[in-house]
Amino acid sequence: MSTEKHKEAVRMIVRHLIDRRHAMKLSQVALAGKVGINKSTLERIEMGKFSPNLETLLKLCEGLDLYFFVSPKEANNNFTEIMKARWGAHNPN
Repeated sequence: MSTEKHKEAVRMIVRHLIDRRHAMKLSQVALAGKVGINKSTLERIEMGKFSPNLETLLKLCEGLDLYFFVSPKEANNNFTEIMKARWGAHNPN
């Protein structure tokens, strides 16, 4: 994945987290407290100034009642097809 696609993937994930937080009517303070991170950390993540590490991302997903999983690009399921359409099929050559 190119650097630009990587940055876009992070933006897409963060946008989804923000949308979910709003849908759940949680403030940044409430979500940060719920998952045990600083409000300033969540604020920086949402502003795109900081990329969360895996542990923080998993905490946020748990706090927002979201699944976080990895699916092989060659898997044949709807999620993978959506991601392939969005990011392009993997071509190792």
